[in-house]
Amino acid sequence: MYKFSLILLCIFLFHSCIYFRPPRRVANNFEFCYDGEIKNQTIKTEGYYQLKKNWWNTSGAGENYNPRWDTSIINFKFFPDGICIYEIRMEKYLDNLNDSINKHPFEEYARFNGLYKVNSDTIKIQVVNDVRLAAPTWGAFEFVYIIIDEKKLKYLGFRVLTNEKFYANKFVFAKDKMDEEKNSFIANYVPLQNIPPSGTWLKNLKWFWCSKEEYKKWKKSKKN
Repeated sequence: MYKFSLILLCIFLFHSCIYFRPPRRVANNFEFCYDGEIKNQTIKTEGYYQLKKNWWNTSGAGENYNPRWDTSIINFKFFPDGICIYEIRMEKYLDNLNDSINKHPFEEYARFNGLYKVNSDTIKIQVVNDVRLAAPTWGAFEFVYIIIDEKKLKYLGFRVLTNEKFYANKFVFAKDKMDEEKNSFIANYVPLQNIPPSGTWLKNLKWFWCSKEEYKKWKKSKKN
């Protein structure tokens, strides 16, 4: 029993230190690529944006459970080089910011990593989750926001990038999934005093880069 537990622990530690490669269906549908260039910004990149979603919660169990309105908070951050980190556990990050023992990269506090593109007044975000042993399901999405001003974005909707039969390449409007009377669909800007560096595990994957040569240079720089 002891040996079996030790083997499981070793497997867990090994998998927690590496990143699985997204399946081909994710890579093929990921339309953006990373070039490392600083973008001409019409949005703010010093802090992050916060979207509050009010939804009717019927997921409880038991005879005494009463459905109710719940609020989910989605935090996401844009970096000047095109990286976007989505669904950030911001409270956890801020709690650990000054903890010298627990120094995790910023992207590890987020469910999704990816890229964004700004076209006129529209932002498209394409992100994918990193899968560890404890979460063996891939999720990749494109989220679309309209720029109201540099501190306010309006959530328009999403589409799935993993070829699911029902949602594949079908754009789902936010108003069809969220009660319009209970939601403003507005993401507000929140400043950060300590700005984390741009980083994502996706940089380790060749298909994520626009240029194979730039990818090789980056890999070589990591070894030095």
